[in-house]
Amino acid sequence: MTEQYDRFWAAYLGVKPSDWSVPGVSVNAHVGLEGYRGVWFFRCGDRLVVSAPDGWVPHISQYLANLSQYDRVTEEASLRELFGDDFDRRIGPAFQGALSPTHFRPFKSRNVRQPAAGDLPAIHAFLAECGEEGATDSGLDAATLYQAAYFNNGRIAALSGYRPLNDLAGDPCVLTHPEYRGRGWGTAVVSMTVELALAAGKLLLYQTLESNTAAVKLAQRLGYERYAQHVAVRLKAHAPSDPLWLPDGALRP
Repeated sequence: MTEQYDRFWAAYLGVKPSDWSVPGVSVNAHVGLEGYRGVWFFRCGDRLVVSAPDGWVPHISQYLANLSQYDRVTEEASLRELFGDDFDRRIGPAFQGALSPTHFRPFKSRNVRQPAAGDLPAIHAFLAECGEEGATDSGLDAATLYQAAYFNNGRIAALSGYRPLNDLAGDPCVLTHPEYRGRGWGTAVVSMTVELALAAGKLLLYQTLESNTAAVKLAQRLGYERYAQHVAVRLKAHAPSDPLWLPDGALRP
């Protein structure tokens, strides 16, 4: 199972699949994250892979070369030192899951089904009650495939869908109505979404903040295993793509 994930993440982050079994660090220009104004620190086992805008690669490489160990490099103090005034915020650490089809443990419910065209008013009402921020933060706005809904007395109490990262891989996204959280209904809809995606031959990823323990437990309940952990750093909008130069062309000290 891990071979597929090793190949996927290697291609996405610009390393070789065999690198995951070798302790150390790699710093590469964005491949899968091309265009992202930020940096990913992706730790899988004893390997740390840093994906960054092209101009930041030499600066980050030099910084890491001066460290004896990398355990604390993703702490906020270290990141502020590394990125200086261009640091915006740290996001994470995040749980990265992997799911073998043979390890999938479905969580069935007769109240869960795929929404039909006639369910659009119920979906709109559900999203309005959860708030625009909840729908955006959950990722549901991009998770339009293999949707599943939990119906409670005609109302939608939980909704999930599959968010494609590319043609091969993607992750389930879920939102549960605040009134109905903690009942396992989110697990039930994600289970159907995952089952449909697996049947279509998709590689199932799973990403959530480690601090969201309920979401991590949901994934593990369905058979996901921890594959990696990552921390993202957002750079300020004015941050240059090449950190060695200021906008006026003067060298940074």
